[in-house]
This record gives sequence, structure tokens and C-alpha cells, in this order.
Amino acid sequence: MPENLKTANVHLHATGTRPDLRTIKPRDIHFEDIRYNLCRIPRFTGNTSRPYTVGEHSVLVMQIVEDMKLDVPVIYQAFCHDFPEYLTGDISAPVKACVPEIREFEHSLWLPICEKFHIPVEMDAAVKHADWVALFVEAISLCPSAKVREWENWNLYGEEALAWVQRFGQIDGSNTPPTRLIEQIFTGCFGMLWDQINRG
Repeated sequence: MPENLKTANVHLHATGTRPDLRTIKPRDIHFEDIRYNLCRIPRFTGNTSRPYTVGEHSVLVMQIVEDMKLDVPVIYQAFCHDFPEYLTGDISAPVKACVPEIREFEHSLWLPICEKFHIPVEMDAAVKHADWVALFVEAISLCPSAKVREWENWNLYGEEALAWVQRFGQIDGSNTPPTRLIEQIFTGCFGMLWDQINRG
């Protein structure tokens, strides 16, 4: 397809909207599309013992931050931190390392999402920390053949991930929750946090 065609830059969604990703505005962004996409997009580029979605990851990161007894805006940001992936998919860290421009593009998507949903733009250090802990919880649970203790940053987050698994159990690596259930949990978490943010 020729690079100058507008259709090369638009994105189709469940709501029927087709925003231009170069100029996306808050009005182009809908929670229904975020929920639909993130509850179907796989983590780890699909390399898990059962399908595991970005939506499930969002809930896990939220729970880890919630367990830290932090304020609602930080918990809310933790839940929303991967919202841009409803547009990009879950791009693996090794790919981002090879193509640094991806992070800049993700940030350009993050800004209108933050404006739309009243999310703090600057990522809280606790959210970044919880995202790493969640990665190791997921790897321990869903990538049993991986030598996760040899992965980068295990020394920073691995023991905390193990402690989380000991307290709450591993993520079930054999049974895939129905997509409808994942969507219900995702929607419920967002609704609860959204109400608290707007009451504040």
C-alpha cells in the first residue's frame, strides 16, 4: 500500500471508529474499544502456557499497587498504564530496544488517553515497580520452561514476585478464563476506580 494513503494510518475498532493514529484526539478514544482490545491482546507475544491478556495484566498491576496501600490516583494509573496497547498491541521489550522510536510513539498515544480519562501523565515509580513485579509473577506462573532467575532485573524484583506468588498463588497456567469474564472484571475495576477519581 502506498505510504501516502490515509488508510495506512487509521485504526479500526469495535465501536466502528477509525482514528488517525498520527493525530488521535481524546474524542477518538472510547473505553469500550480499550476494554475489547486489551481483554484479547496477548502478553509475551503469546508465548505463555495459556492465552493471557493485557487486560489480565492490567488488573494484576493494579492489585500489586493496591497492596502497597497507595493513594487511589496511583492505583488508577497502575490499572490504566497499558491503555496505549489497545492501539499498538503488546510490543515486546526486545522489539522496543531495537526500535527506540516505538516508545516515543506510545507516549504520543498516552497523552490523549490521559486527557480523556484524567490519568496522571508522569508514570509513578510505584507503577513502574509493580509492572516489573507483575512480569515476574506472570513468567513464574505462565512460562514454566523459562529460566526467569537468569532474566535481567530478577535481582531487583524476583524475590518480591516470589513472595506475591506465595501469598496469593500462581496465575492458573492451564485454564483460560472466558473472555466475557475478563471483560467483566476489567470493566468493574475501571468503573470502581473511575468513580473514586471523580468523587475526589
